[in-house]
Amino acid sequence: MWLDSYARTVRASLLASWWNASSWWNASRVTAVATCILALGVIFAAAALNESRRTRDGELATRMSETWDDGEFADVRDDLWNYKEPEDLKGKLIDLRANDPATYQKYLREPNFFEDLGALYRRRVLGIRLIELVLGTTVRERWPMWEPYVVELRKKDRKGVEHPSFYANFERLARHLGVRAPTSSARWRRLKRLGYFLMLRLGR
Repeated sequence: MWLDSYARTVRASLLASWWNASSWWNASRVTAVATCILALGVIFAAAALNESRRTRDGELATRMSETWDDGEFADVRDDLWNYKEPEDLKGKLIDLRANDPATYQKYLREPNFFEDLGALYRRRVLGIRLIELVLGTTVRERWPMWEPYVVELRKKDRKGVEHPSFYANFERLARHLGVRAPTSSARWRRLKRLGYFLMLRLGR
């Protein structure tokens, strides 16, 4: 009797162990399949996102080119690019601002375009690679031409108010595209003079 009871107990234990192992194996397979499905979903979603970004970048590049090549804008560029030196352009703009506001506003279309472009870059709507590809060289050429006048605009107005944010996005974009700040060398010279002065004072 006790042998039969022991045999039944052993069989029950073996069945329970098999059932637990089978359940674990089935659960593992379900988990593995679910993980694979999730991974495939992520891959397809990433591919769709990249394709969407490429499409959007292509559309934005087309819009930038169309705006840049617009007839009225092209006329403004032709007029502005007759000035070969930044100081000549600055003097002309100061004169237009005082005596011909309509033409002055027309000329500001160019820096306004780059300011908007810089704002889109700052808001991460446009990437630096796309801007470099479409207008990178132009930005690097045009900021040094406009910088002296922008510096003039940022000075105190008649009310004694400074405007440091004027064309800040244009400048930021130009710096990110590799245009160096012309004040850096002057700042370095001032620091060297300060260091020389301190050295003399400490040497006494």
